Amino acid sequence: MKPFRYVQSFVDRKTGAVFHYFRRRGYPRIRLPDVPGSREFMEAYQWALDSQQMPIGASRTKAGTVNAALVAYYDSTMFFGSLAPGTQAVRRGILERFRAEHGDKPIALLPPKFIVLTLNKLRPSVARSWLATIRHFMQYAVSAGLCASDPTQGVKLPKVKKTDGFSIHGPNRISPSLKPRIPSAPRRD
Repeated sequence: MKPFRYVQSFVDRKTGAVFHYFRRRGYPRIRLPDVPGSREFMEAYQWALDSQQMPIGASRTKAGTVNAALVAYYDSTMFFGSLAPGTQAVRRGILERFRAEHGDKPIALLPPKFIVLTLNKLRPSVARSWLATIRHFMQYAVSAGLCASDPTQGVKLPKVKKTDGFSIHGPNRISPSLKPRIPSAPRRD
């Protein structure tokens, strides 16, 4: 008999009973009834083949939360299709920290005041990256119908202080080891 694709059989050590499971990567494991080739087995096997793939972590995600919105955002073309791999890595780090703190909260009730208070806790350079990331995420959430309005809209970034820039090292600030030496002289280390 030809083996069925994705079907694995196991023998129980104590009873000697044979169990058959449909195991396909990215799909839930399904126990198949009866003997391979029987009518019940074939119906269950066909149902398992026709089943839809379950998104990773779907059983642990509550609908309407920041966590569920992030799962959908990571799977969207707005995240993978429009951002460079380096930008994705940076933004994923910011979003995962955001998820760790606020993943169980409802995304539809995220107030603009929350965004402003979070920005005030961050350094100006970090606040820019954080706001750009959250703004892009919230634009996706609004377009996907996960929330009614974008709480980042109208939020202004804190001003960055003007500086003189980097100071230039003059001859008196260069260390002696970096000064040119006479090529014919022996090196002293």
